[in-house]
Amino acid sequence: MKMGDLAYWMVTLAAEGMILPDPVEDANTVCNSLSFSCTTLSSSGLSSQLNGDMEEELVKVGGLLRFSVHYDQLQARVVVTILQLEGLQQHWNSSNFQVFVKLLLLWDRSQDAEMGVCRDIKDQQKACVMWTVIQEWRSRIVRSSSCPVFGDQFSSVLQKDIRPHHITLKMEVRDFDTFSRHTALGEVRVPFKELNISTPLELQKKLQIPQKDLVGELLLTLNFLPTSQRLEIGLLKVKVATINTSSSAALCARISFMCNQYRQKSQKSSVVAHSFVTVFNEVFHFTLAEVPVVQCKISVSIFEKEIRKKKSPKRLIGQVIFGKEKTFEDKHWTLMMGSARQPVPLWHAVLI
Repeated sequence: MKMGDLAYWMVTLAAEGMILPDPVEDANTVCNSLSFSCTTLSSSGLSSQLNGDMEEELVKVGGLLRFSVHYDQLQARVVVTILQLEGLQQHWNSSNFQVFVKLLLLWDRSQDAEMGVCRDIKDQQKACVMWTVIQEWRSRIVRSSSCPVFGDQFSSVLQKDIRPHHITLKMEVRDFDTFSRHTALGEVRVPFKELNISTPLELQKKLQIPQKDLVGELLLTLNFLPTSQRLEIGLLKVKVATINTSSSAALCARISFMCNQYRQKSQKSSVVAHSFVTVFNEVFHFTLAEVPVVQCKISVSIFEKEIRKKKSPKRLIGQVIFGKEKTFEDKHWTLMMGSARQPVPLWHAVLI
């Protein structure tokens, strides 16, 4: 934890009448010193995130995505070609669309990792699959067409320990937005274990409702100080697995907060060397609206970058989005409001 944040936290909590534990250097010590145990995310909360309920509004469209896929066994190379999107329909003119396809090669390595969100969920088999993103691509943008033709080809060489039948190809059709608020129109998933891709296959699949995928866990604390109307978000540690094995790989986070339709300035964490369990131990401060809180959304985005490269682009690993809506209150938010002036820890699913 940064010394400035720690000092501010101690002074603020002392002013609120809370007895502080000794300063800590490890996230597990933080959990043990708090009155609430570090519980896992509830199945209902994870379900809403997997369905994308709190992140974006989905536009219901129909359509068929035509593509080809092939696995070259000699070179251990996966080749995917996006051909055409047919029958795209919408309740307004389809000529307004600026369509592109986002592709993800997802590797199921949940058998090798024990995730807290999986241990807490017994009735949702899909939620217990932890994916690792092998490769991410994006097709070119096709404008003003209800049947856009792409013709983009992508390939990736698999590492020796990755077996093709543990891979799922996810293709998400999106409507381009200049401010990166791309609208998800639908998706197609292709588990390689269900196909014989040793020879090139050309397929046509119907667009389905987009779903989120579990890629890790994030341990956060929430602390509400009613006197000062302040919300403190503690970023403790994150568990995510990536293919990048470089010693210069690092993680950073961006914390966004919006309350009653008012978005406060986002805050960024420090850059920390990436390991399977990356410890941040940082605290971020936001101010709650004085009027009754109707809606509050907390968004934590985890990025990966190369620290040895000064202008290395950041790659989004996943996001955690939760808070309070008009008709729904997240478990973590409920626990926080029931335990004012005391940090409440909880594991959250990192989704992409």
